[in-house]
Amino acid sequence: DLKRVIIVDNSPASYAFHPDNAVPVQSWFDDQNDTELLEIIPLLERLAGVDSVYTVLRNSNEPSPPPPPLNAMIGDVMTVA
Repeated sequence: DLKRVIIVDNSPASYAFHPDNAVPVQSWFDDQNDTELLEIIPLLERLAGVDSVYTVLRNSNEPSPPPPPLNAMIGDVMTVA
């Protein structure tokens, strides 16, 4: 039952057919200081308590809004001077 399944992976190709089940992570290359899995523990704990992972993952996988254009930030600084 896919509503109870998550796919933790660094490659979008791995979850291309089920993007709503994805928990994207960064690639790991033998970095002993990597904390990626520790950082997703709160998300995993939330997922453990729901009947459908979609209620949580559909909101958490939405892309963040892009930052403001650089020239907009420079313009603000220049008008103050």
